[in-house]
Amino acid sequence: PPRSTLDRSSAASDVYKRQLTKEDDLEKRNITNMSDEITNLMAQLKKKQEAIKEGESKLEKLDTILQQSEEALRKLTENTQKIGDFLDKELTQLQAQLLSLIPICRCR
Repeated sequence: PPRSTLDRSSAASDVYKRQLTKEDDLEKRNITNMSDEITNLMAQLKKKQEAIKEGESKLEKLDTILQQSEEALRKLTENTQKIGDFLDKELTQLQAQLLSLIPICRCR
């Protein structure tokens, strides 16, 4: 056996050193595991940030489409009103023309 184990205090010292080495190894493994976990969490966070960015981009596009739709609806409503006004005017003129023809028809 090594000379250090011949002395009881040296043997105890060797056991203590082995325990420290085991604890150091365990701590290194824990640190490595924590580091891996942090790396995984960072990757998940990055994916979620990209998904959020993509969602925001889609929302911006939808907002643009909504604004364009609102503008088209406003123009359609405006044009519908103009057409309605035009048809009312035409109808009024036709009624006036018909009323003017009634005396002529009664005379015949």
